Amino acid sequence: TFTAFPSRLLTPLWASPSFLLFVPRCHYVPDSRDHCGVTPFMDAIQNGHLDIARVLLEKHQADYKIRDALGNQPLHRAAITGQDDGLRFLVSDLGVEVDEGATDLGLTALHYAAKEGHEGTIRCLLSLGANLHAKDKKHRTALHMASARQHTPCVHFLLQAGLKDSPDDAWTYARQLAKKTDLVQLFEDNRLCGSEH
Repeated sequence: TFTAFPSRLLTPLWASPSFLLFVPRCHYVPDSRDHCGVTPFMDAIQNGHLDIARVLLEKHQADYKIRDALGNQPLHRAAITGQDDGLRFLVSDLGVEVDEGATDLGLTALHYAAKEGHEGTIRCLLSLGANLHAKDKKHRTALHMASARQHTPCVHFLLQAGLKDSPDDAWTYARQLAKKTDLVQLFEDNRLCGSEH
């Protein structure tokens, strides 16, 4: 009996419409994992294949809260790849908790979206009820993540949305992570305008 896909076939096969024809003939195990712990459902969500994700849920009862080898759920993987429709599907349709923490650090989807520079995804997550002020286990906010990766538009949006710069466990402020001239200036302008204490 075939119970798992060879790891070299996972992503191309799962992302293919022919996958839906292949599944019933092979006694598919819905939560098969590749070497990173990624399941077909996770892969479908993170690559924007919602039609495949729906079939995996409806016909094969795929686990939509399953975690990969690092502790990320499909929610976090969708935030990493900027899949806003996938996020709306998971949170609005399936009831996934938008502020669920991932990995040993307790990173939220908002942390990941900021880290990857997905301003639109940050907006999407906030519209779904994400906590703008969420902190990981090191007390870092999305502002720390965006600043560390030099994502000026994300930092600008987060500051405008009301997120204040605050120290993490090592007493590092997000502004201290800024290296790009425009990002340093953004923090300085924000401080001078009295938006930051």
